[in-house]
Amino acid sequence: MVEKITNCQIKDIPHIQSKMWLLQSQYRKVAEMLGHFAFGFGWDDMNKCVTCEVGVWNGWVKGHLATAGLKNKLFVHFDKLAIIFGKDRATKERVEALTNAVENIESEEVAARATSDAFNGLGCE
Repeated sequence: MVEKITNCQIKDIPHIQSKMWLLQSQYRKVAEMLGHFAFGFGWDDMNKCVTCEVGVWNGWVKGHLATAGLKNKLFVHFDKLAIIFGKDRATKERVEALTNAVENIESEEVAARATSDAFNGLGCE
């Protein structure tokens, strides 16, 4: 795909996908820290960041190495990312890439409209 953002030399699909994957990855890590199975973490709504004691953080990072870079990181759009990525997570055979999911939803909506139009044409409302 050679689609480009208007007036910009960045190829949009790989650039946007890469940014979405990064945001989703960071969102999932923070959500896991704030989840039911992680104790000692809190959310500072004023500063939009995870809070915890130093010992809690060090213990968490030992078991979750990929989260080390998230210390003191601001997540100003965390609430919006929660709406986008949600709490559900597919595993194994149900995993679907974000772009594929959007395409599938759009094609399902088109099919639903076509079916609805067909029924309405038959006088079935």
